[in-house]
Amino acid sequence: MAPYEALYSRKCRSPVYWDEVGEKSVMAPDDLKDIEERIPMIREWIQTTQSRQKSYADYLYDPDHVIDYAPLDLREDVTYGEISVNIIDQKDKVLRHQSIRYVKVRWRNHIEREAM
Repeated sequence: MAPYEALYSRKCRSPVYWDEVGEKSVMAPDDLKDIEERIPMIREWIQTTQSRQKSYADYLYDPDHVIDYAPLDLREDVTYGEISVNIIDQKDKVLRHQSIRYVKVRWRNHIEREAM
């Protein structure tokens, strides 16, 4: 006698197979034929997925993908000083009562596209 059956005096009906308690019915031959036809297709899907994962792992080294960087001069508190290289652009924004000058500066450790 199973432990569940001993405790609750009935058979266990787990959510894995919700059907009548007792003998399981054998599949019909048509169902088996459908399953056998689907097996090669499923194998192909699995093989395609595995080969895709393998191709991601087996990439070739390309020296063009290496980023050239210059090391930063860090201080003890792990900060670095920003040094301006040149002024790229400037313009005046006129508000009602005052004028604000905007200046686009290129910093030493940044590229021109990142200029503020």
